Parts: sequence; structure tokens; C-alpha cells
Amino acid sequence: MKQKIYKILTKFALKLHDFSYKLASRLAIKVEGGLHPKHRLMNYHKFFVDNIEARDTVLDIGGRNGALAYDVAKKAKKVVGIDLNKENIKIAKENYLFSNIEYLVGDVTKDLPNQKFDVIILSNVLEYIENRIEFLNKIKNLAPKI
Repeated sequence: MKQKIYKILTKFALKLHDFSYKLASRLAIKVEGGLHPKHRLMNYHKFFVDNIEARDTVLDIGGRNGALAYDVAKKAKKVVGIDLNKENIKIAKENYLFSNIEYLVGDVTKDLPNQKFDVIILSNVLEYIENRIEFLNKIKNLAPKI
């Protein structure tokens, strides 16, 4: 009986967490300029920027609204951001554009750019890809650093 109650409470807590996370994301679009609060609070983008070089060409897979690609593009030679959601790419082009950024709409499991990169960024992406091992094997030859 205890086990069943814990299971119900766990499911409820996870649904509540998911709801609050999505709500924070939606509110952040209006208040934080599209950045989820975790990005600001944790210096989330700094990790990625610190791990690229000025000469690097970067592929940002599943980059959502382009905020990370924008920050990386301040340092990198070139950034290509790809996302499945057309609305995300529209927001990216409207709010986070530099001359060295290119945004593409595409399914990364099928529509990867046909070029080599120095770095691939996978920020909060793998959990959305069903065949992760197959996908990682597919992209490992696109860049020496993932």
C-alpha cells in the first residue's frame, strides 16, 4: 500500500515539475527575452562559450529560440543552428541574428547539414531523440568535439 502511494505521489510530483518548468519557459519568453531562468541563474551559456575557440564552426542542434547560438556566435567563426520547430527558428531569426549565424528548420535525425564542424552542441536534445545511439553514431563524424 505504501509503495502504491509513493508511486502516485512521484507521478504527481513529476507532472507538477513538468508543468512548472513549462510555465517558467513561457513566462520567460515574455519577461526574460526568451531565456529560461536556468540559463541566467546558472550561467548556462558560459559553459558552451568557454569550450569553443574563435576559429570554430559550430553546429547547435535543437537550439530552440537561438539564444545559445547567439552567445556562441559572439566568439565562434560560424554557427549553424538547427531546430525541428519552425516557430523556434522564426523567433531565433527575429531576436538572435548575427552575420555569422545561419538558422535551419530540420529534423536532425534526417536533415543534418552536409558539412563538417569543429564543435557540435547538444543542449537538452538527446532526451527528445528516440534512437540516441544511432543518432550519436551518425553525428560523430561531423565534428571532433561534441
